[in-house]
Order: sequence, then structure tokens, then C-alpha cells
Amino acid sequence: MYTTTRCLDCRLDKRVFAAFDLPVVEVNVEEDELAAAFVLRLNSGMLSVPTILFPDGSWLVEPSATILEAKLRTVSGYAS
Repeated sequence: MYTTTRCLDCRLDKRVFAAFDLPVVEVNVEEDELAAAFVLRLNSGMLSVPTILFPDGSWLVEPSATILEAKLRTVSGYAS
């Protein structure tokens, strides 16, 4: 998950990962220039966070908790 320190949505999405008991690797784009450049390329020049990459190669940009939960159910097999 690509984040910044001030991103409230990032904090909310980390809670969703925690509720699913799934680990998340956080990369702060304010501290990592290569990560920031990657997020800019991925999002057509926008430094949008959270940008969340998944093992299947898909990604979500600024997802709501509901959208992230639905995605995590498909990638993790979590069915609760």
C-alpha cells in the first residue's frame, strides 16, 4: 500500500486489512522517490494514495472501506 503520513484514508484502509487479519506492506511516497514515481505512472500523473497493489497484479486507488473489503474477499478467500 502506497501512503503518506497525512492520509486519513490510508489509516482507514489499514484497519480493513487488520480486520481481515492480512498483512500489509506500507510504502510512504513522501520518503521514497522511486515509489512516488511509480504511483505517478500508475495513476496517470496523480500522486493518489492510498494506492494498493495486490498479488494478482490488480490495484485499487483511494478505495472506500466497502470496496476494499469486497476486493479482499476475492483475493483472500475470506468469507465473513
